[in-house]
Amino acid sequence: MSRRREKPGQPSQAMRRRAWCKQHPVIVIVTGLAVILFIAFVHSRRRLSGFDKGFDSESLPVRPFNNTRSDVCQLAFASPVTGSFRPEESSLSEHKTPTWFRSARFGIFIHWGLYSVPGWAETRHSFAQYGKGVTPVEHFKHNPYSEWYLNTARLKDSGARRHHKLTYDEDTEAVHPSQWYYQRFSKLFDKSLEKWDPNAWAEVFAKSGAGYVVLTTKHHDGFCLWPTKVKHPMWDKWAGKEGSPRHPSKRDLVGELSRAVRAHGLQMGLYYSGGLDWSFQWNIDSCFDDPSKKAKCHPSVPHSEAYARYAGGQLEELIDSYKPAILWDDIDWPNPGKLASFGRLSLPQLFAHYFNKVCPDGLINKRWNLDHGMSPWRWSGDIGTPEYSQKQKVQANVYEVCRGIGKSFGFNRVEEESKNCEAYMTVGETLQLLVTTAALNGNVLLDVGPDQYGRIPECQVAVLDGVGKWLKSFGSAILDTVPYALTGSVIEPEDPVRYMQSPDHSVVYVIVLGNKTKQAATSSGALRLFKDTVPRLHVAHSNRAHVILPGGASHAVAVEQNDSGMSVFVPWSVVPSSGRMPWVISFFASRATQSVLDCRDQGTCTAFV
Repeated sequence: MSRRREKPGQPSQAMRRRAWCKQHPVIVIVTGLAVILFIAFVHSRRRLSGFDKGFDSESLPVRPFNNTRSDVCQLAFASPVTGSFRPEESSLSEHKTPTWFRSARFGIFIHWGLYSVPGWAETRHSFAQYGKGVTPVEHFKHNPYSEWYLNTARLKDSGARRHHKLTYDEDTEAVHPSQWYYQRFSKLFDKSLEKWDPNAWAEVFAKSGAGYVVLTTKHHDGFCLWPTKVKHPMWDKWAGKEGSPRHPSKRDLVGELSRAVRAHGLQMGLYYSGGLDWSFQWNIDSCFDDPSKKAKCHPSVPHSEAYARYAGGQLEELIDSYKPAILWDDIDWPNPGKLASFGRLSLPQLFAHYFNKVCPDGLINKRWNLDHGMSPWRWSGDIGTPEYSQKQKVQANVYEVCRGIGKSFGFNRVEEESKNCEAYMTVGETLQLLVTTAALNGNVLLDVGPDQYGRIPECQVAVLDGVGKWLKSFGSAILDTVPYALTGSVIEPEDPVRYMQSPDHSVVYVIVLGNKTKQAATSSGALRLFKDTVPRLHVAHSNRAHVILPGGASHAVAVEQNDSGMSVFVPWSVVPSSGRMPWVISFFASRATQSVLDCRDQGTCTAFV
């Protein structure tokens, strides 16, 4: 298109525009200011959102992270590869804990079975007090775990025994376990499941921000949540009683939940009680005081070859049928099955089969007691799983803390009937556990205990919902991150802050525990960070940090650095008003700091794995 030519003697368009601007100066000034303000607004939103492409000097140091991912075992099965693991300690010990597990940081444990029908346990103490003021004798007699009901109700003078007598009019001392009323719970359990929806569970777990789920497939009572085809060698002694090991759940609860969980983008792991099975060993698990005043405990671990074949057969069935991302054993394993010479159903051969053919990126916990038995190994699995306890030092290898939201793993109506959910952890307490464990290089496997109908208590769902909302805003600080403090550093419980960093060391996060915010501040209102317990951080990009706000936005704050540490000046008006909830400050690390941290990963310093 040709340009329009001005007629001779007429002013040009440019001259007419200038003349108009001189006649209307107010309009010109107002319009110019509006344009400048609009550009500044768009620019600030891009800076504060933290979700632009890349992370230049003007963007917020926050890395968006989604805790859902494709199922690692299903992918391996779709494109099978033959691994090179042999059923030997020297070979299996080379297996590395997969990155997806460390990145997840948060998983859901589910204890569900026949014990969910009575759903009863005392609440006078927790497992965390075992051996710390609560003697072994007291613990077993007043066991806070409802999933131990079958055992606790057989102990003289226990609250569970009195409850069982009052509720079911049965004296457990006079009745053989095969004749127990407990065995009738199978029919009640199956009937209660008619309206259970595994997808509703999976949706709750996905909203919580968890990265994986672990379901109890068989607990200590021997009842199975899947239609096992492995024959129980003691069927004759059980005489076909309802609820005996001969009668597993009529619905394939393991299969249904596995499919639902994977459909929501979470990994699926399976728990199996290999150390205790009261359908094989009817002795009471308890402790008593001998004349020397020392507690003597008698765990009833069945170490027969018959049980080793049964447990090995069921583990093989679970591996091949459901392809779990995690194999989670409990208590122990029958000694004959720990030897590769036991054959196909031995643990060494099952583990090699699992890693080679089923799930190369799977993992196993360390409760198999491979370091005890006929021929002890030094290696016993991928991850340690402390129960209702916490590490004190930053670990080089990832581990997993497991506990219930209350004092029991299984459903406990005593806790559920407490007022205002006071028997359970609050959202703030749960987040403090999650943040502290991540800073120590650990995961949290938080348990829910559904009732016999498959209903997760509302108080427990509320905690999961609160954790999910927090992770949606602040999850980048702990998901797919590693501890910033050096391996072996002590993290004191009273410390008001926790430190994390992105795996490439480019972003550092300071997580301030909500109930200790004032404790972390100086009289001037500044937060004193990066003192003696962690490496010095030198901030890139004009000495700035950002307080991350709910929803992903942020507020830039000033940073002052000197030889004694760092001060961050945070206006209290921008601190998220979340009471006991943690909140986060994020930094870009300078190239010098990244170089120091890189040395740890290159072998001159301890690396996190």
